[in-house]
Amino acid sequence: MPDVKKLTTMILAILCIVAAARLCAAQATTQAAPSTMPVKFTLNFKDVPLDTVLSYFSQTIGFEVLKDGAIDTRVTMMSKQPLTAEEAITMLGAALKANGFVVTHEGKLLHIASRDKAKKGNVSVHFGADPADIADTDELITQVVPILNVSAEKLRDDLKALIPPDADVAANEGSNTIIITDASSSVRRIVEIVSQIDQHEATTSELRIVQL
Repeated sequence: MPDVKKLTTMILAILCIVAAARLCAAQATTQAAPSTMPVKFTLNFKDVPLDTVLSYFSQTIGFEVLKDGAIDTRVTMMSKQPLTAEEAITMLGAALKANGFVVTHEGKLLHIASRDKAKKGNVSVHFGADPADIADTDELITQVVPILNVSAEKLRDDLKALIPPDADVAANEGSNTIIITDASSSVRRIVEIVSQIDQHEATTSELRIVQL
């Protein structure tokens, strides 16, 4: 008969080896796993040339920057709390907007252009009349807004006094839609007004039908 004590000792040794191997593998996996916490940056620029800020975005945050020619402007960007890369881009967009420029963001590429030129470029197009679906940012977008209960052309004309001078607003009679190109936050505000008027017209029409 085999020695029970030796057999037990051997089994325990094998179990210890297996446990140690599993522990080492778990530690290696933990060390190799990338952190899910976003990297954050602090912006501290007061009345500096735009190129200084763009150099920081390139060297520190890791973006590639493309400019449409020389841009001679100064900006102020200061954050008391660290920002994510997306939040830093949003702040850059706000600073550029005040100087007549916009920033478009595709992956690691930041494209800086004049507002007028950007409107005629590759602006993202969205469809819908729900302001909740429109981001509250300074990104330049085109929004196609379907109008259900009133003439789109009449509504556009009635809203002229409320539309920012930088916004491009057109109405299409065939599809009864309003097309707006402006900063996303501005488009969101216009769509809120349009949606309220359109819904109000629907309610008024329903009441009239009931009275008849």
